[in-house]
Amino acid sequence: VEMVNDRCIVSQYLPLVGWHLVIESDRIPIADAMRGLVIIAAALLVLSIVAIVLLNVRLFSSERRALTNRANTDPLTGLNNRAGLELSASMYLSSKFPAKEGSNLVAALVAIDIDHFKIINDSLGHAAGDDVLRDVADVLRTVFRDSDIIARPGGDEFVVFLPTMRTRETLETRVKELCEKCKIVYPREDGDDIQLSISAGIAMAPQNGITYADLSRAADAALYRVKRSGRDGYHFA
Repeated sequence: VEMVNDRCIVSQYLPLVGWHLVIESDRIPIADAMRGLVIIAAALLVLSIVAIVLLNVRLFSSERRALTNRANTDPLTGLNNRAGLELSASMYLSSKFPAKEGSNLVAALVAIDIDHFKIINDSLGHAAGDDVLRDVADVLRTVFRDSDIIARPGGDEFVVFLPTMRTRETLETRVKELCEKCKIVYPREDGDDIQLSISAGIAMAPQNGITYADLSRAADAALYRVKRSGRDGYHFA
């Protein structure tokens, strides 16, 4: 509190919110001034409490988002894990299907396995096997859209959920590109290099189902057909 030119000036800095609170008034009797100071002190206390509550809410929200992200993310590749994939895909499907009559809305699920991954692990070592998984994750990011949900549920299995996929032809073009880009060669000291390949099974909504469980079963069945026919390719359900 200070007096400037017969005026009473009260100022207070609130560090939690970065505010300067300044109240200026004419010279007033001491009793009134004391009552005013009490009111000001109470106001400052209320503002401080509000600032603390807002700060705690913000910190809690940030921490909750971070925990949710960690719970839904595969730590090795940074992709969604099984929980994150199923949650996001199920929410989308339940909100969009059954589609309105005459709608051309289509979604798709692509199940992907790395061919002979155990041999790769045994030949190159588990650390190199982890590098292979990260390489495939990087290829998936380049081939598919930001709006697509890319996941590694576990092991050498990957899944991509594609909302608003309009045509089968567009999807087939992307899966072909994926198969080609995954033909990565890994050298060995003995000169017997290993070339990576993948197998993929594709299911589409609403043709093969309108729930995540239905699409997953259909895509897995198509994937196993590829494996039985020699791997290194794709098949539609």
